[in-house]
Amino acid sequence: MSARVAIVVGAGGELGRATVQKLATAGFTVVGVDRNEEGLKELPDGIGYEVGDATDPAVARSVVEQIAARVGPPEVLVNTIGTYPWVSARPGVAPARDPGERRRTASARHGQDPAVPACRPAGARGLTQGGR
Repeated sequence: MSARVAIVVGAGGELGRATVQKLATAGFTVVGVDRNEEGLKELPDGIGYEVGDATDPAVARSVVEQIAARVGPPEVLVNTIGTYPWVSARPGVAPARDPGERRRTASARHGQDPAVPACRPAGARGLTQGGR
């Protein structure tokens, strides 16, 4: 187990599993988080996971605290859930507006914000709350 810990939120999905694999290959101790336990069971051997809905701030905080207590404070948090506003790459095409966009973006923040105080300081590369 490496002293460098990474948490991947949304690890039960394809993007999350691919991210987990990359970080593990880079030498991190990786813990996946997802509300989909079946998806988490597809993670490679040796990868820890926690089942939880990271869109719930109380659950996200609890899961991060459990992971930090078990394997150490995270140095990296990767969030593969949520969305960002879609913008068309084609001139003159109006971007699609999804009514759930604001809710999903806020939900993604709920998964990230509790992790920030638990993260190990990483100098200039450290996480900042709220994307600032």
